[in-house]
Amino acid sequence: MFIGVTAFVAVVLIILLGIINYFLAKCSAAIQKKRMKRFDKRTNCISEIVDNIKLIKFNSWIDKFLDQVHIIRQKEIRAILEKYALWAVNTMLLNLDYPLIAVSIFTVAILGFKLSIAVPTALAMVQ
Repeated sequence: MFIGVTAFVAVVLIILLGIINYFLAKCSAAIQKKRMKRFDKRTNCISEIVDNIKLIKFNSWIDKFLDQVHIIRQKEIRAILEKYALWAVNTMLLNLDYPLIAVSIFTVAILGFKLSIAVPTALAMVQ
């Protein structure tokens, strides 16, 4: 009975963490798609500027086009920051998986079955 309940807790946590990881992967794909669209938009804008550089310089439209490129670039940078923030959350979850499962198993074992385990013994079991 003791092993069954703690194993059930571990399996539930593994499934829950897998579901969270699935949704993080979906968000990552959406952010990557958004980032690529913004990159394409900036590339097209710069290509248009290069193609029409004589006309732009002749009419003194340099500042207008530079402002447009800066606005597009700021949106692209925001998407890059979103990507790395999501990557940080994903890395944190991956590094916390096993400690979270171990702590949960010990918590269920100690609180659920009223076991008295000394701290040095518990630390030796984790290592």
